[in-house]
Amino acid sequence: MNAEVNKHRVFFALLPDDEIASHLLALGHHVAARGGGRLMTVHNLHLTLAFMGSVTSVQMDTMIACAHTVSDAFIASVAAAYESEGKLDLHVRLNRLGFWPQGGVLWAGCRLPPCQQSQRGASLQELFSDLLAMRSALHSGALPWVLAAQLKSALLAAGLPMTLASPHFVPHVTLARGVRCPSLPRLGSLLSWSVREFVLLESIPQGMHPYYETREVFSL
Repeated sequence: MNAEVNKHRVFFALLPDDEIASHLLALGHHVAARGGGRLMTVHNLHLTLAFMGSVTSVQMDTMIACAHTVSDAFIASVAAAYESEGKLDLHVRLNRLGFWPQGGVLWAGCRLPPCQQSQRGASLQELFSDLLAMRSALHSGALPWVLAAQLKSALLAAGLPMTLASPHFVPHVTLARGVRCPSLPRLGSLLSWSVREFVLLESIPQGMHPYYETREVFSL
């Protein structure tokens, strides 16, 4: 099939390490067991940064080039912001459970750090527009928002069609779908993993659960 019309359903994401993925799977089973639903497979657990939808092979090549630019710029910015402090340890911190009735989606996610909440009306790009702002955000646990903002800027500049992060971007890991969940327990303890990269995933149809295949890895 011609590369211009061959479609790929893709998105950028952060992947939990094996230990956290196992905790998330067990958490999903514990909460969703009372309300039915379909658990995500451990291999498919992820935190979406930018959902692109169906794109051509040519568009995907452009996306990959944009993401490498974001990766290089992020590494350079972090080096400049932390030049006197050595390497920064980047983390994702899941500290809440959520539920969306439409689709019955059960998820574990991140709260916007308090230091950023006062600027909730600003765009993501405005929140992290300089090195000091980004440094403060990374210290407070806003890595997903920072990366989503930088990807949004680069991908929009390249004229790519997408469904992207917004001022109301909610970083989350979907645990189950089709759940009936009138109430949620508190997330007993923070779930955190160290981040060294983000990825481009392609959704491959496979029975009831799609298979998410890694198409490219981008260093942080």
